[in-house]
Amino acid sequence: MWVHSHASMRTHLVSETERAHPVGLRGFKYSRLLAASAPGVTNFQPAHHPSPPLPSPLRGIQQPRRALATRLPTARSVAAPRKEGRKEGRMSRSSSAMDVFNDVLFVRLRSITREGKYMAADVDGVKVVLSGQRNVYNTVWAVDPTPAPPGHGPCVLLRSAAYGRYLFATNRRAGLGLGKSVEQVDKEQIEPPPGMLWNVARRGGDFVVRTVTGRYLRANGKHLKFRREVTTTSAPMGENTSPMMLWAIEPVPAVTNPPGMLQDPRQLTHKNRALPTEAQVSRQIRYLQPQEDGSIDEEEWTTIEISNNNLLQLRYNLANRHGPVYLCAGFGLCIRAGRYGRLTPILIDLPIGNNKMDIVVVAVGSTADNDLRYPNVTAP
Repeated sequence: MWVHSHASMRTHLVSETERAHPVGLRGFKYSRLLAASAPGVTNFQPAHHPSPPLPSPLRGIQQPRRALATRLPTARSVAAPRKEGRKEGRMSRSSSAMDVFNDVLFVRLRSITREGKYMAADVDGVKVVLSGQRNVYNTVWAVDPTPAPPGHGPCVLLRSAAYGRYLFATNRRAGLGLGKSVEQVDKEQIEPPPGMLWNVARRGGDFVVRTVTGRYLRANGKHLKFRREVTTTSAPMGENTSPMMLWAIEPVPAVTNPPGMLQDPRQLTHKNRALPTEAQVSRQIRYLQPQEDGSIDEEEWTTIEISNNNLLQLRYNLANRHGPVYLCAGFGLCIRAGRYGRLTPILIDLPIGNNKMDIVVVAVGSTADNDLRYPNVTAP
């Protein structure tokens, strides 16, 4: 009697779902109770349902996986063979970042953190600084594509539109916490050194500019505004990039006609810098006129001494030696910065300093002249 009432009580606790579909061991247990209590039901057989596996005593030991062919594909197994594709994707992103230089002859590099400041070739022809003077030749850089060394993507050389010298990342320390110095240098070798080879990568809507050796171009002066130097620093890839390494790359339109000789020279100025003395600008100048095909005969250089850096005065010096034709607009003067440097039109005064300079006199309409392009620094 007690057993029968006890079974009835337990049977009452079974839900309608469990009554219709007993499952596993639990269903089998309740099915016996249902068979004993339900009238008219005899020889009740529970539906066959696999019982859940018993706990394994080796749960903490990793079991060997089955062969991949017997398993359904998972997100991980499907994605695994695409590692190479993802790597190619990173390369394509790098290549697409370099597309910013496609069909572009001149650019400005504007600092994202130092608002309104551009990377500029300083007036000494050596240092690279930040300047807020946008519409000057010192803040414009010519883009010269160049073959990349093995194992590296596309590269460019950045040549100053003011003085024709090349942006170069040195190994010399720039100061405490400033990284290493960046300078303007001549190109004396056919194959440029690694510190002269630059590429870019995207960081959101901005860019980082780096050498093939992994040095990143960096602005300075976020807290100390008098810090004007542009330097390089090493940095990890990814989200840890410092905001001081972010740049906007602004294309500058190119034109085929040079500005007038008497126009206001668009050159960098410093408010607190006195006019240079004769001792600061006296230098030797080598000059020549190229061959008809634009080639240069290294045996044809003529050397003179000058005592100032004024561009118009340089034309007067040449006119005194070769006739007034050198004063007219039929001839242009170009800087060749290093034996393998490209010709850069001289549009502003020469840099302050005593270093020797090579000047190439280009006749209008000649082969060398037809290859020249000029940045339109006043374009919006």
